[in-house]
Amino acid sequence: MQEAFEKMIKELRELKVKITAESRKVSEVGADCIFDKSDILDERAAGVADALKVVRRVLREYNNGWIPCGKRLPAGKEWEITDEDGDTLHKHVLCYTDNRDVPVSVAFYQEGVWFTADTYDTINVIAWQPLPQPYKPKED
Repeated sequence: MQEAFEKMIKELRELKVKITAESRKVSEVGADCIFDKSDILDERAAGVADALKVVRRVLREYNNGWIPCGKRLPAGKEWEITDEDGDTLHKHVLCYTDNRDVPVSVAFYQEGVWFTADTYDTINVIAWQPLPQPYKPKED
């Protein structure tokens, strides 16, 4: 999710720069034109700036996809990683722990206790997020 937001921010910035440059160009030629579109372009640039603010706010609000355990625990499909047929392969989530040496782990929650997916050790999870679905190469 973080990468998607970063890509949106990058593309919106590029759009704003393009619109601002176009607006300057139109303003320079404006005296010779019957219709000055620089005001319209300035409004578009302002709209892009507003969109950037919204994306940044949402990114902060969603804490890069991390959900505090105190807010809620995973439920239903959030646990499930499925294969191409939709069959559940396993039920794990990505966890952020209080362990400074290994702060991120793949884990599962069972009967009020968090366990690491590989060693089944108990861990103190602070926040979690669903694992992405398995990688599927793009077909040309």
